Amino acid sequence: MRVLAILGVCVGLTCGLLAAGSCLVDRKSNEFACSTTTDCVDGRQCMSGFCIASDAPIVPPCAENCTDLGGECVEEVCRFTCTAASCPGIVQCPADLPCEIGCTDAGACGTGIACTTAASCTITCADGACQAPIDCGSSACAITCNGTSCAGEIRCQQADRCVVACNGPNSCAAQILCGNGLCDIDCNGATSCAGGTACSNSCRCDVDCLGVGACGAAATCPKQQCTEAAGCDPTNNGCGPSC
Repeated sequence: MRVLAILGVCVGLTCGLLAAGSCLVDRKSNEFACSTTTDCVDGRQCMSGFCIASDAPIVPPCAENCTDLGGECVEEVCRFTCTAASCPGIVQCPADLPCEIGCTDAGACGTGIACTTAASCTITCADGACQAPIDCGSSACAITCNGTSCAGEIRCQQADRCVVACNGPNSCAAQILCGNGLCDIDCNGATSCAGGTACSNSCRCDVDCLGVGACGAAATCPKQQCTEAAGCDPTNNGCGPSC
């Protein structure tokens, strides 16, 4: 009969019974492995993949996540101030943080804005800015379009609340897409909201066509609520406040 020899082995800080010829390595440093400082405890910072004790100031999650994407963390809000030159790519808001984006001149934010994972999103577009689509996430999204801004689609299909002010002439030229949440659209500028508003799945959709020639394309009102009797106004192509 063959007998298997058993050895008592203690390697690192782990002890146990192992078969002869076996080897166990327990590196305690693995407990301090990290991807970001949020993985660390006891005031440690994530440096080169490990949580390191340091007297240096701890970088808060907002600053760490926001600055990596080109923004500035101000009181736990990630803020972007974009010119045509300073934000050449898509403006990407960090996940789970409130995001504020100012597109300050013509051509700013010209390749798009992505707020799909932000805790909330507030966007202000100057005349000639925001010529590409704006993608909102599942939280609240507020967009102000001044001058001939917001030429691309405004996509609020996932937002629980979408508020859009199309203040300038010819602003919001493409379609505004609402989802299941509340959609509040003010078409204040002359010939604004030319692309129309898709609200067929919205729980409530208020579209006010106040500018001269605004709402060149009709708003598609919520099917379950917004009939003409309930507040859809076919004379100005908008959904009324009773929807």
